[in-house]
Amino acid sequence: MATSKYNFVLSLPAAVLMTLGVASVATAGTKTITEETIIMKPGNKAGLQYLYAWDKNCRAVPVRFKALKSPKGRLYTVPGRFKVASSQSAECAGKSIPGKKVVFKADRNASGATVVQYRISSKNTFDDFIISRPITVRN
Repeated sequence: MATSKYNFVLSLPAAVLMTLGVASVATAGTKTITEETIIMKPGNKAGLQYLYAWDKNCRAVPVRFKALKSPKGRLYTVPGRFKVASSQSAECAGKSIPGKKVVFKADRNASGATVVQYRISSKNTFDDFIISRPITVRN
């Protein structure tokens, strides 16, 4: 399964550490982020993003995920554990935090371009994020 180099990481104090694509304000409290296009084969899975957050005591904070649009396939999450990098938090560096991996599975008969969208949020941030990911499915 291919995994994007982009991670979405939420941490206190109410800061969002993102290495994502272009962000723009959609409405008050909601930011839309468009990521790079993924090229994949019909029936395959692609890891789109890691979602995890923690508090000042290095305890996991839930990240909410909602699939909004996933034509030509299925968008879902799988649980996982992720190590906090020292660049993300000096206090929690090296700690393992439970989270989710966002995955898109293309339909077996899918082909052409599509865009998947999902919403993520956490009580660590004031904003919700709508992630938009272009996907090209071809043999």
